[in-house]
Amino acid sequence: MTTARCTTAQRSRGSVLRLGLAMAALVLAGCATTGIGEPAPPFFAVDTHTSDVIDLDDYRGRAVIVNVWATWCGPCRREMPALSSVQRRYGDELVVLFIADETNTVLRQFVAEQGYAGTFARVDATTLEGPFEAARFQRPVSVLIGRDGRVLDQAVGDQSAS
Repeated sequence: MTTARCTTAQRSRGSVLRLGLAMAALVLAGCATTGIGEPAPPFFAVDTHTSDVIDLDDYRGRAVIVNVWATWCGPCRREMPALSSVQRRYGDELVVLFIADETNTVLRQFVAEQGYAGTFARVDATTLEGPFEAARFQRPVSVLIGRDGRVLDQAVGDQSAS
């Protein structure tokens, strides 16, 4: 029987991988839920259709679902029809704000092809904080913000089956 021996480089790569997985678990389990019950941290995005700057405070008085997504993200694409349906159902009472860090050209083409309801905007994901920060590591990230501007809930990862 032969025993496999790991080289120093293989052990080092394995340690880095384990550390990375542990950090990701901590981020997704702990840090990813920071801000529940707190005021939503501000961010600014650019509307992909009008090029107007969107300030999250502009929606105060209405419930908001902020969905951080990407055109290349399969789980993002799977949950978009449901979020679009929510926007259609609740109309002006609720805003579904889809934000992504891709070019306007890519985003406009995607939205035109799909025909989803909601507001689509471009954002620099590296500037997102609090409950939105998880989008630096994983997509999609959805954050429900109440009429008073406080974070009510957050979902990280594929929610399309939920």
